[in-house]
Amino acid sequence: MKPYEVRQIKETATGKRYLVRHNTYGKWIICDSVNEAGNCISNPETTGQYEYVAKKWEKLCGKLVPVT
Repeated sequence: MKPYEVRQIKETATGKRYLVRHNTYGKWIICDSVNEAGNCISNPETTGQYEYVAKKWEKLCGKLVPVT
């Protein structure tokens, strides 16, 4: 199983942002990139529970599509 799972990608004025779920710890992360294997991320901006990260995502990237 991959440690990181990309749930959304959004192009912003300053580059792409990825909404990622850390499968081992159950945390959510907003970061600049994720490698194809899903085992490495770079430049995490926000980390925490889904509700907290979802609010930050909406401020940075606009509308958040609900994740099931």
